[in-house]
Amino acid sequence: VRIGAATVLLNGFIRADGGGGGPGGSGGGLYLDTGTLSGGGSISAQGGDGGSSYGYGGGGGRIAIVYGDMSGFAPSQITAAGRDRGGAGTIYLRQREQLYGDLIVDNAGVTSVGYTTPLRSVGPGVSTTLTAITLEDTAANFPVPDPATGALGLIGLELNPNTAQNRTFTIVANTATTLAIDPSDGDLTEVATVGDGYIGVYTFDNLSVRNQARVETADDIRIAAGGSLTVDGAWLKANQILGTELDFDAPNEGVVELVEGWRLDALTLDGDTLNLAGELRLGSLTLANDSALEYDGTLWVTGALTLLNNSRLTHPGSTPTFTSMLEIEVDTLDIDATSGIDVSGKGYLGSRCDGPARTLG
Repeated sequence: VRIGAATVLLNGFIRADGGGGGPGGSGGGLYLDTGTLSGGGSISAQGGDGGSSYGYGGGGGRIAIVYGDMSGFAPSQITAAGRDRGGAGTIYLRQREQLYGDLIVDNAGVTSVGYTTPLRSVGPGVSTTLTAITLEDTAANFPVPDPATGALGLIGLELNPNTAQNRTFTIVANTATTLAIDPSDGDLTEVATVGDGYIGVYTFDNLSVRNQARVETADDIRIAAGGSLTVDGAWLKANQILGTELDFDAPNEGVVELVEGWRLDALTLDGDTLNLAGELRLGSLTLANDSALEYDGTLWVTGALTLLNNSRLTHPGSTPTFTSMLEIEVDTLDIDATSGIDVSGKGYLGSRCDGPARTLG
C-alpha cells in the first residue's frame, strides 16, 4: 500500500497484515507520505496467525511514514509485530526536518528464536578495484536486485569505502561483486584506495529495539548527535555502534552483541540493565540510578568511569567451557558509597577444583 496525502485523519485503520491459518503469512509493506497524520485509529503490518496445527506465525511487515506533523497520532498506534514465534517487522518514521529518521522494531512480547529481524547488509570486506563511482570486491557475494521479486539487493544502503574515515556514499546499483554509488555523493577515490576495508553503515536519529525483538545486521550502526538507542527486553547484533554522546535506554534488560564494539564519545546508563559483547572504547561511561552493566572483555575509557546510586559493573560469569574476565583501562574511576564492581560468585566453577581449597586454572 502506498499513500500520498496532504492530510490524514485516521480514526479507522490501515492494514497490511499477513494471512493466517497455518503457517502464518508475513505482514506486507505500507508507505505513507503526509503533511499531517492524526486520529485515534491504527496502522498495522502484523504477521499472520500460525494456526493450532502449524504453530508458526508470520513475521511482521514493513511500515514507512514520512510526515510533517504527527503530534496527533502516537507511534504506539503503529504495529508491525510477528505472531506465534514470528520475528518483528520494522517501522520507519521520518519527520521532514530529520536527516535520518527513526527506526522502531517492536515484537509486542512475541518470542522468536535467533535473530529474526535481519537488516539488509553490505557487510565488511576489502576492495579489489576502485573507481570514482564503483567499488569491487572479487571475494564478495552481495545480494543482487531482482525486479521480478522486488528484491532490492543493496540499493539505498550507505557504503563507507574506507573504515579509517567516516564519509559514506549511497548505493544505487550492485552486482554480486560490485557496488555502484550515486555520483552526486562525490568521488570514492577521494577517501579510499584499493585494499582499504569497507563496510555498510546505517544511520538513525533514534533506534528502538524492544519487546522481544531480535535485530541483526553485519553493518555498523551510527546514532546521530543528540539521538537515542533503546534496547529494551530485546536483542541487537551489529558490527559496531558509532556516535558521539548517546542516550541509551534499557529499563527491562537489553542484550547488545557487537563484532568490533562501541565507538562513542560518551555512554550513560540511567536505571538501565545491559548485557554487552564486543569491545568498548568510550570517552566516558556513567552508570547511575540502579543501572547494571554486564560485560566480558576489556573496557577502554579515555576519561571517567563513574558509578552512582546503587549501580553495578560485572561480567557474565563462567560456564563449564568458558571463563569470563573484566579488564578496565580508565583515566578516572569514581564509585560512590552505594555502587560497586562486583564479580563475586562468577569465577571458576566449583567443578574446577582439586580438593576444598586449591583452584585449578
